[in-house]
Amino acid sequence: PGIPKFGTLVNSDLDADRIDYLLRTAHHTGVPYGSIDLDYLISQMVLNETGIISLHQRALRSAEHFLLCRYFVYQQSIFHKTVAGFEYLLRDISGTLLEKNLVGFSREDIQQSVKNRKWCSWDDVYVEGKIRELRQLHEGEILSQKIDSIHKRQPASLVYEWELFTKREDTESFENKEELVKIYAKEAREKYKIDESLWHIWSRKRTITNLASHMKITDKRDDEEIRKSIRLYDPTANKSQVIMDNKRSLMSVMGDQVLCVIRVYVLLPEDKEKLKPAIREYFQQKLGAN
Repeated sequence: PGIPKFGTLVNSDLDADRIDYLLRTAHHTGVPYGSIDLDYLISQMVLNETGIISLHQRALRSAEHFLLCRYFVYQQSIFHKTVAGFEYLLRDISGTLLEKNLVGFSREDIQQSVKNRKWCSWDDVYVEGKIRELRQLHEGEILSQKIDSIHKRQPASLVYEWELFTKREDTESFENKEELVKIYAKEAREKYKIDESLWHIWSRKRTITNLASHMKITDKRDDEEIRKSIRLYDPTANKSQVIMDNKRSLMSVMGDQVLCVIRVYVLLPEDKEKLKPAIREYFQQKLGAN
């Protein structure tokens, strides 16, 4: 009751946006993980005993394949070290564009751009022009170094990386590691005399499924969260279950896991490029190997 019949098509572990994003990302990046059996998945969609869109239980392996493909695409593309190294630079540059009023994203700006159709000009060429304009205004400053890094396709250097697969409820080691990384990153800034704004600590936690497996509904799962999970329907028993609760599924194990990643990036000025090996060695000595 209260759950839209077709809500899972727009917001779930197997919604249209996630499928489209996986296929497009795999196509444009050249990674092989987008080769899911989409036609078969669609053909196996049914309404379960409560009228919610689910997958027939025989589509279990295809559903697992889809979830694993999404996970690998994140690892190989979205969380790729070079992508992350550029993203934080673009974030800083975009923030400055807004602060300097070189671009406008207020409610009024957006409404006006839609009315006069100027939104059509918002493409890569337009944004690149604004970034070049910003570069001229900040000649010789740290911001200009960040912009040059983008233009020259020279991302910030990854000087430390740590990964851990652990249970969702057991992320204390991740949080402790994150605090240590912050402490030693601050020490490194002072030791090597590199401006704080050139450093970036990137941390993420990534799960394969929306919910962990075998959690009690009354404790950590509610109807809204369960609705977002892939459901497998058994027409003979007229009963469905979320994929993580299926003992035959990899997700009954993988659903409990979370991948924790912490990275340290630094955009080294030209006169400090030679310090990169020393900085990497410093973090290895202080924090150990991955």
